[in-house]
Amino acid sequence: MYTNAHLLWGRNAIFFLNKNAINLGLYGVFILLTFYFTSLCYGQTWIQIGTGTLTSSGSTENPFDAESSKTRTNYVITKADLNASGAEEPGTFYRMGIYCIPSVINPEFYSPNLNLLEFTIQLKHINTTTINGFDETGTEVYFNSSLAGTTLNGAGWKDFVFDTPFHWNGDDNILVEICFTSSQNPVFQGQVYVINKPDAVWQRRANIADDACELSGGSQAGRIPHTRFYYEEVNIPLPVDLTDFSVICKNGISSLHWETASESNSDYFSVQKSHDGSNWSEIGTVKAQGNTSHTTSYSLIDEEYSRNDIVYYRLHQFDFDGENELFGPISSHCKRFENTAYVVPNPTEDYAEIIVQWSSEKTSATYTLTDAYGRQIAQQTTRLNPGSNILTLELNRIPKGLYFVHFETLHENIESVKFVKK
Repeated sequence: MYTNAHLLWGRNAIFFLNKNAINLGLYGVFILLTFYFTSLCYGQTWIQIGTGTLTSSGSTENPFDAESSKTRTNYVITKADLNASGAEEPGTFYRMGIYCIPSVINPEFYSPNLNLLEFTIQLKHINTTTINGFDETGTEVYFNSSLAGTTLNGAGWKDFVFDTPFHWNGDDNILVEICFTSSQNPVFQGQVYVINKPDAVWQRRANIADDACELSGGSQAGRIPHTRFYYEEVNIPLPVDLTDFSVICKNGISSLHWETASESNSDYFSVQKSHDGSNWSEIGTVKAQGNTSHTTSYSLIDEEYSRNDIVYYRLHQFDFDGENELFGPISSHCKRFENTAYVVPNPTEDYAEIIVQWSSEKTSATYTLTDAYGRQIAQQTTRLNPGSNILTLELNRIPKGLYFVHFETLHENIESVKFVKK
């Protein structure tokens, strides 16, 4: 394809091509260029927040309105707004635009020589959907310049290319703040297309010495400017690539295990437990690797003996910057062995064996033999180990009848067992 295109435009080779060949060659070049530029812009598109309604006057929610020498405006664009406009995944915003026109009510207020000094657009992730004043916790500057009159001349979208692209995390709302100092007063009172948002916009104008981006107070408009962003969806890598999360049960004790293939900015893991799948409590934390591209294995033991029902576990991973992600839940029916005892054979004659199933740690135990009337026949202390324990009873010296064996340990008792000597 490259050779043919080169011949098409070569001075000598042109005489060897007929009209159809020339048209075909031009068409091929067009296809190549179309494919090239399409591939460069793939995934990038404008998203518009709402359809917009023209205001009767642009005095409140218009961020370009400079009735006073300094203006500060902020408003919230929600995740729902972004999703409805087509931004359904995390992405990068390269430009921002606001639609406005010169005022048809007071056209004399529009100056074609408009000059806005230190015009600043600041953005920030925010959890709330409404605001009742200015956010003083700090936003990051994404556009900062002095605007000449040609920038805002005429009606239509007024677009601003960010000095630094804004990376939206896909989960939070976005706080937009616009502030500037004007060289004339008044210079512009145009109209903007707006979207109704109760308790949404705050604006402050003042002829004072403070920096425009530090003005306080203001009025609430209940509308936000019709806004658009130049957006590109991006695949943000997860902070943790979890490859395994499982639980192993051993004698009523649950041991949690998980494994990561890689980690980025990972601070720690919180292991949480629930008996109903709804109410969770933390049973322990494990420090993460931080940043690694190697496989890492982790484990944590649930020290509490499980009841004889299903329990649930989940993994809560936290980044150094506070971002977090949940994994699971997984379930476990980790039944604890019961501490039980029984006599064999039963009935018996001269001797019997007491088999004790012990689920706890090694301990000292006292067992007592009594008759049907509760009178003590014998008593002995022994050692119980986890698992099966066998104790021998000599019965050749006691009469026939019904007997009971009672066990006592330091922390737990075993239900009494009965047998018959015949």
